[in-house]
Amino acid sequence: MLKKIFILIAIFSFSATLAFATIIDQKLEQVTANNNSFICFFASWSKPCQEEMIYLNSLLPAFEKKGYKIVGVSLDRKAQDLTKFINENKIEIPIIHDKKLKTIKEYKVLIIPTLLVMDRSGKITATYIDFDQNIKKSIRI
Repeated sequence: MLKKIFILIAIFSFSATLAFATIIDQKLEQVTANNNSFICFFASWSKPCQEEMIYLNSLLPAFEKKGYKIVGVSLDRKAQDLTKFINENKIEIPIIHDKKLKTIKEYKVLIIPTLLVMDRSGKITATYIDFDQNIKKSIRI
């Protein structure tokens, strides 16, 4: 009986730690197709990246109501670092884990965080580099 209780507690504990894990296994183009999108290139170890992702996460419900997508592209090497950041900060934004750094080459990202705004056709309409109060004021829909 004690073993069964322990196993149930272990299963519950494991599933609780994954409550906010929003790592998706799709290409960026698939996620943003036919949507106005905000794409944040970030790494969980960077303080400005953390601040931007937490801020974008707070905007998620309002942006989704207006038909916008917010997608994160993580450049973390280790999935556990990314998952820890997601869970600690209750991040609900879908995140693509690009540990091979393919998307930063494709989108010519040199500095993180970088936030790209794309229209429905996939055209980049705005680019924001780093994160500060000016960028906070600029990110409006």
